[in-house]
Amino acid sequence: MATIAFDFDSTLVRCETLEVLVAPQLSGDDAKADAYRRITDAGMSGGRSFAESLEARLAVAAPTLQQLRAFSGELDGLWTPGMPELVRTLIGEGHEVWIVSGAPAEVIMDAGAALGVPASQTRGVGLNWESDGRFRSVDPEDPFSRSKVEGLKGLTDPWTRPRIMVGDGLTDRTVFDEGLVDRFIPFTGHVRREVVVRGGIPEASSATDVMNLIRTYSR
Repeated sequence: MATIAFDFDSTLVRCETLEVLVAPQLSGDDAKADAYRRITDAGMSGGRSFAESLEARLAVAAPTLQQLRAFSGELDGLWTPGMPELVRTLIGEGHEVWIVSGAPAEVIMDAGAALGVPASQTRGVGLNWESDGRFRSVDPEDPFSRSKVEGLKGLTDPWTRPRIMVGDGLTDRTVFDEGLVDRFIPFTGHVRREVVVRGGIPEASSATDVMNLIRTYSR
């Protein structure tokens, strides 16, 4: 059986988590909102490292712990069509499913619980909070705060093969390019980036496409 690692933002869900979380802080300030989106796009396309992008975004606007909890409560309306069913089918068939993301770890654990993915198979960015729920800092000890590649180094070694990464961003492609997984499925259902699909790698624009490629790679 395969091990399949899913990205979260713009893959399992149809949004970018941090953008939704900080929407109240950006509301009514077009300049700040545009700056935030430019930083996000630069990070996803390779113009900034993940760590630089994350720090820059949080400097513009940071969520509260209460906003994270509210977001997790709204997941049912945010899933990419067909993705929850796909994940549950894969688990039911005996594949090992992970969720690895640059979104806050609390959200990724909640998403895993909703999909039947054990907390031990979820990874997100660790954030530190003040006692009143205000954002304090990114956890400097968390390798996922630096990059998905750093976070996955050593973690994928015992995974059963084929090890497959599914995601929309350059960070997901880099996991494959660095040899941490055997296959990469670029998910283009929400956004398609040339830097991610370069080289003619087969891409998926729907959950059905993802399943078909997983079937092909698992033979």
